[in-house]
Formats: sequence, C-alpha cells, structure tokens
Amino acid sequence: MTVTRARQPQTEIRATRLGLRVILPALLISIACVLRAPNEAPASPPEQALALTLPAPLPVPAPLAVPAPLAIEPIAEASPLALASPEQLAEALAQAERDLHELGIRAKLRHTPSGPQPELAFLEAAYAERRAFAVAGDLDDVRDWMKRASESPLGRYDLLVTRDDDRAWLHVVVPASGQLAGQGRHEAFIDGERWINLADRLSPGRHYLPYKTNGNESVHQQWGRVDVIEALATIADEYQQRTGHLLGIGDISHVTGGKILDHWTHRDGVDVDLYLLDPEH
Repeated sequence: MTVTRARQPQTEIRATRLGLRVILPALLISIACVLRAPNEAPASPPEQALALTLPAPLPVPAPLAVPAPLAIEPIAEASPLALASPEQLAEALAQAERDLHELGIRAKLRHTPSGPQPELAFLEAAYAERRAFAVAGDLDDVRDWMKRASESPLGRYDLLVTRDDDRAWLHVVVPASGQLAGQGRHEAFIDGERWINLADRLSPGRHYLPYKTNGNESVHQQWGRVDVIEALATIADEYQQRTGHLLGIGDISHVTGGKILDHWTHRDGVDVDLYLLDPEH
C-alpha cells in the first residue's frame, strides 16, 4: 500500500509534465493569434473567378442631320412718302381755290404768311413751298368758313385756324405729298394751345351722342384743347362700357374760341356739358 501510494504521485507528476508539454505550445500559439488580430486581418478565402456575361454595347446613333439655315432675305426699308412735284402742288392748290369760290367765300386769298404762325401748325414751310393760302375775317366769319369747308371737298385738305384777338385766319394747306385721300388735318391754334374737334376723335352716334336740351346741338361747337378732348374720349368710352349707353356731350367751344350762344363760359376750350341720358325716354 505504501509503495502504491508512493508511485501514484510520481505517475501524476509525469502525466502532468507530459500534458504541459503538449498543451503549452498550443496555448502560446492561441495567445499570439489573439494579440495579432486587431492589426492583421485574417486571410480571406481564395477568390473565385465569376464568369459574367456582359450585354453587347448599344449601337451609337448616327448624328442628326442639321438642316441648312434658311436664307433670310433682308426686309426692304419702307420708302418715305414721295413728295409731289411743284406742278402737282400748284394744281392741287388751284383746285382748293376753286372749291372755296364755289362755297361762296369771297374773301381775299393770301398766299403769304398771315396772322399767327404757331410752330406746331407747320405753316411757315407750307407757305415757303407755295402750297397754302389763307382767308382772314372776324371770328364769326372764320367759324362759318371752317364749318362749310370741312363739310365740302375742301375737307380733304389741311384746314388750320389761327386767331389774334378779334381777328382770325383760315389756312388751306395742300399736304407735302399732294395726296388728298380722306379727311385732312383739321386743327385750331388758340392762345398758344392746339385745339381739335371731338367729332374727329370720336364717332358721333357710335361713341357718344351730341346733345343739347334745346335740340340745337352741333359738332361745330365741340372744339377744345387736345388734353380736354382726350379726357372726354376716355370718359365716354368708360361710360359706354359700364352702362352700355352713349354719353351725351353738348357744347365745348367754337373753333375760334370766344363767346358762344347759351353760355357765359365755354370760351377757352375747357368747359364741357355732359348729359347722362335715359335711352327709354
């Protein structure tokens, strides 16, 4: 028993030494792998070659054919209005004199500048080119002459009225082109202001209604300063759009300005009578 007990520890010691010899190298190898892991990635398994079949490249489209630029012909500049020859102007002026005579106007014809010559009237050039004449009279005479001339073949000519105090002039002017189609330029120049007739700006009976309570309305008493006439045109148009009715417009002024029947005012082309008419009465 004693021997057995004495050998048993010796056998265990040998077994233990033998186990350490086997285990210790493996343990050291494991520790070394753990210490190296953060810095060295483990070897990946060998890559396998993948056999991928790529589609054939798409054909490159042919470049689009760019059309040739269109040939643009230069726009011909509008030729200025041809001027009439001196002979044509002389004939047109002679016809105007005959038309005036047929109206029964026997005033002396003046072929040189007479009375005021406002710059905007362009009368100086017209007389220099011998395509204008004038007749002079008092205010009533010139009002009557302008009325008759504008309603006759003379209405194709430029008819310009100027005034100096109680004297006035009606200038009959042939346009520089010699063309007399339609109505000419009908204007008045009173106290440095340019006047026009309302009926030349708006169509009576279509855009407004000439009206007076006594029934004596007349477009020949609807002359006024350009700014006044333009304001009236705007008012008449807006009134018609809002109500569907025509605005009644009465007296403004004579072509020469001055006193007008039925009024103490209406002498300077700025006073206007307006009427809101009931179309059912």
